[in-house]
Amino acid sequence: MNDLHYALIRFIPDIDRMEPVNFGVVLQGGGKIDFMLNPHFARRKGVQTPVFQRWRDFLTEEIRGEPMPLFQPRKDSVEFLSHLSSLCEQTVSISKPLFVAAHSSESFEQILESLFTQLVLPEDATRPERTPRPTTRFREIEDEKQFRKRGLNRHPYVMLPGEKRWNAYRQLLNGENIVIDKVEVGNAVGLTADEIQKLSSGVETFLDRFLLQSQGAMATKYYLIADSLNEKFTDQTDDNFQAMKDEYEHVVQTVRTRSNCVVLQHPDEVADFANCVDQKLPAATKF
Repeated sequence: MNDLHYALIRFIPDIDRMEPVNFGVVLQGGGKIDFMLNPHFARRKGVQTPVFQRWRDFLTEEIRGEPMPLFQPRKDSVEFLSHLSSLCEQTVSISKPLFVAAHSSESFEQILESLFTQLVLPEDATRPERTPRPTTRFREIEDEKQFRKRGLNRHPYVMLPGEKRWNAYRQLLNGENIVIDKVEVGNAVGLTADEIQKLSSGVETFLDRFLLQSQGAMATKYYLIADSLNEKFTDQTDDNFQAMKDEYEHVVQTVRTRSNCVVLQHPDEVADFANCVDQKLPAATKF
């Protein structure tokens, strides 16, 4: 992975002293861009939670939202990071782009998490080693083994009996119909809630209809990769978190009770499953 650049997202609690504190990092390269914020930063003394939340929502929209060519440089250009910096003011700033020297074996997600751990999280010699989320582990193997180039469909529309369809995360068609969905518990409450709500609102209907296809020639199987949902998000009320957790549990239990359906909630389980997918895909093209 070449030509990776990152920029630090900084907060200045005291304008007079002008001493910035890192609370996030943006990574760009290889046709990707993403960021991570310290979700507990709003608890820091001198940080106003509503201000932190507004900046978090702003960065989510600018970085992960739809491209706006008339108003933004291309998101895969270094100029985009400078553009982000120009939009910041007063208490928040973004550093100039810096080059990342990374091993070719590291995935984009690994590099982002490594930068976040080294440059954003507080120094703590007793901090436990971070275990990758199941969804992150799947993407790491997917990138490493070039699943999408070898035929794993990305965000496909899956046909159901009666010409209906639903949008899944991944699909493999190679003598059998394997569909993969995910619940990714990230740093942004809105994105996490959207994924849970999407599945919760229709999982019983589309699963039952999808599994009817097993009566035909092509076997069908459904996998759900689900990150753990253990802590509420910054500024989320207890009631809202409980409602989100109830929806999450509804999705997981619904999938568990169906035949030919599997829930994967541990990185090791995901690695075993990804290795099975690797065996079912055509060999990578060698140049």
